[in-house]
Amino acid sequence: MTSKYELTTETKRFSGTTLRRVKALRDIPRHGVNAGDLGGWIEKVENLSRVGECWVGGDARVWGDAH
Repeated sequence: MTSKYELTTETKRFSGTTLRRVKALRDIPRHGVNAGDLGGWIEKVENLSRVGECWVGGDARVWGDAH
């Protein structure tokens, strides 16, 4: 199975941590996400699984040990 997202070059600082925006590489119908949609912000790939249906949307931010 192909990864469902990639990290863009767009960054944001939050609580002293650099976050990167995610971009969908495939549709995730459960969340109304289409390939190419921009999502929320994560610190590292461990914060958002590359498989399954989970998604970080809008202006949501995930960092540290959260996933």
